[in-house]
Amino acid sequence: MNPSKIHDLSLAMAVLHVLIEVDPAFRFFNLMHKDEISSAFLFMTNNSGDDGLLVFGENKSEALFLGFAHESALSDGYYDLLKNMRSKIPHNLIPLYDFAGKQLLDAATFCIWYNPTLHQWETANTNFPFLSKDTQKLGLNSLPDYPWFIDYIDGSAYFLNCFDGQPETFKEEVDENFYTPDVIESFDLNVIQQVYAHQPISEKMARSMNPNADWEKVKEEVVSLGYPIQ
Repeated sequence: MNPSKIHDLSLAMAVLHVLIEVDPAFRFFNLMHKDEISSAFLFMTNNSGDDGLLVFGENKSEALFLGFAHESALSDGYYDLLKNMRSKIPHNLIPLYDFAGKQLLDAATFCIWYNPTLHQWETANTNFPFLSKDTQKLGLNSLPDYPWFIDYIDGSAYFLNCFDGQPETFKEEVDENFYTPDVIESFDLNVIQQVYAHQPISEKMARSMNPNADWEKVKEEVVSLGYPIQ
């Protein structure tokens, strides 16, 4: 998936979080546009020590994703790791990298970027402190609450899971993390699919995701992101 498609997906997920959560501080996705370095950037946080920043270049042919996972095996040496990863970044992406690092307070456990020449995503060649087989030896992969531990060495799997482009994946995540039985039992997959397809949002769609939403405020914020409203 190229940066342009990733940006479209980021916009859809950010808009859905506007519908779901009134307070931006409690959203997992917040999309910002047109700062001094990038054309847009997607800030991700679970408010539990895991933060990520996906930064898009001016023409959206470039993208860089820097993230910090506090439970990552690399988190203890994050400052040295940040400097080490910087030396592996293509020269033209250094401004995006420095911007992302500043936003994440110079803390990072992984970095990936898109190479427009080779049409592929690349990652800093960081030596992990232990391999997946070592986590198996320790039995960490058998912990019932951490089925993803094997993929959590640098923390990237946690952030990248939602970028598979599947509305069902998004629904699973928000049903688990934003479940409020007194307000809504399950989020509407049909609405999620429509937003993934960038179809205009109606008041009915917004209220199906959050019955208590202020439609006027939702409209204002969604329009500010460049997303269509019915």
